Amino acid sequence: MSGVDRIVAVRQQAKPRSTFSKVLFGLGLLGVETAIIVAVCMLSGAAYHSSFYGEIGSLTHFAAVGLLTAVIFAAPGIYRDDYQIHNFIARSRRPGQLFMLWNMTFLVLAAIAFLTKTTGEFSRGWVIIFHPLGLLALIVAERRLGEAVRAGLATGRIPASLTLVVGDRERIAAFATRAAQDPTVEIAMTLELPPREERDAQCGKELDASLARCQARARALHIENVLLLFDWSETALIDKCTAAFVQMPVSVHMISHDTLRHYPSVEVDQVAGKVTLRLTNPPLTPWQEAMKRVIDIVVSGTALLLLAPVMLVVAASIKLDSRGPVFFRQRRRGFNHREFLIWKFRTMSTLDDGDNIEQARKNDPRVTRVGRLLRKYNVDELPQLINVLAGEMSLVGPRPHAVAHDRLYEACIDEYPRRLNMLPGITGWAQVNGFRGITDTESVMRKRVEYDVYYIQNWSLAFDLYILVMTVLSPKAYRNAH
Repeated sequence: MSGVDRIVAVRQQAKPRSTFSKVLFGLGLLGVETAIIVAVCMLSGAAYHSSFYGEIGSLTHFAAVGLLTAVIFAAPGIYRDDYQIHNFIARSRRPGQLFMLWNMTFLVLAAIAFLTKTTGEFSRGWVIIFHPLGLLALIVAERRLGEAVRAGLATGRIPASLTLVVGDRERIAAFATRAAQDPTVEIAMTLELPPREERDAQCGKELDASLARCQARARALHIENVLLLFDWSETALIDKCTAAFVQMPVSVHMISHDTLRHYPSVEVDQVAGKVTLRLTNPPLTPWQEAMKRVIDIVVSGTALLLLAPVMLVVAASIKLDSRGPVFFRQRRRGFNHREFLIWKFRTMSTLDDGDNIEQARKNDPRVTRVGRLLRKYNVDELPQLINVLAGEMSLVGPRPHAVAHDRLYEACIDEYPRRLNMLPGITGWAQVNGFRGITDTESVMRKRVEYDVYYIQNWSLAFDLYILVMTVLSPKAYRNAH
């Protein structure tokens, strides 16, 4: 190599960090969460039984249920290593995420109670109290724990991860600027290499000597992470540095190419024996897709049977109110852009299904008297249960638009086609947030697409359940119904 390598020890000394201390930190977080859940479970159970039965009930039973709830709640976080210091900060859970995780916990509890035939031991009133109080306590605790951890990192009570950065001066300086904003990372040492144009392709003896000196100093400082700031094309340099630092008990990281910043879920995979970076995944795994489909079949089939009398009354009202068919059929695009005919109760005097379709607007003269009432309360969407049962739609998903509108917006909104990476739904995340009805401007459609893409990226059964509930209860779900 040409040029001179410089080793800069930002720290002069450091005490070794034991794995035990990191485990204790994670156990501490788990302990706090568990104590909160058990305490709320016991308090809610005792309060309910005291109010309705005149006695506090079995505290041991409440504590056991609380402990089981805590285990189920914490299991996904343990699997994802969320209880490590840097992951806890980076993946700090928002109230919406806690809400979905908490609901999923209760669904699992219900399944366990059903399978073990212990549903009779759970008082519904107690569960109704335990659910909101536990969620509120966890939201408050998550915020307070996050503040405490950040304060501990800022004051040094909680040690940051000591990092060795290897690269040229410009890249080291750029990374140092970013690291200064992350309390979980401390640059304890740098190995500064000449600019790329001055480095020999063969990475010779000078680099070997520099790496040997750097390795010895890194051991003394008890470095935990090594970060290589090279282009991925410099394979010889990467291999040589990795070979040197893999001899130490550290994690060796490569800064990803700027292109990868658009793909937060990138994973290492293999195709035909070659190592690859999987940039994206289908929205649902086969198992998730199967679970969602089973729920769609059961719920849509049951709903069609139970709502048949209501739908007959609606059909008769449409016939008596205006001339024309009971149902409105229109071509829509479904999963992976496959076209299908949607079922809806007819609410207008026209049956548009061509290249130019005028959207319904406020006080639209085409809307019939009965149609206006049906649209206001979303009753006109009920026949889409047939589409769900047929596998063309789902209960929850991005709302399908007329084919003519799809062609219009996919030409000007890059992410628009992503809406059809999942089955379209009778209701969706955009709709319960008030983004329904006419999309007369590109900005309105962009906002709807933003909510649809968020749903696809964050799908879960609990999220679907939440959207279904909000479709009925949220005033926003009825906004812009023309």
